[in-house]
Amino acid sequence: MLARAACAAGLWVHVGRVNSFKRMRYAAAAMDADSADGTLLTNGPDKHLPSVLRWTWQLLLNDAPALIDPEDLTGAWDNGRYDLAPRRMVQAAPRTPALAPEPVQLTLI
Repeated sequence: MLARAACAAGLWVHVGRVNSFKRMRYAAAAMDADSADGTLLTNGPDKHLPSVLRWTWQLLLNDAPALIDPEDLTGAWDNGRYDLAPRRMVQAAPRTPALAPEPVQLTLI
């Protein structure tokens, strides 16, 4: 397997399209990946972040290989980088229509 060969060579292994616990477990255990990503958090971070954190804790508590160190999940794990509070929709100011330019009449000679 290419990922195992890269890991044995000391290269960083990254797995994409990891959007479920099953894929995260596979990336960590079977592929020996160092990192993974997916669009799950992009499409709904407020909704899906608790699931991703739960999957990570589940791997750590079962002594399975994980893609993160336990120390990264304690305390202020994001160092304040992420604001996951629900956002209030801001109403845009009403736009005034632009004035139409004065018509210009051209004369052909």
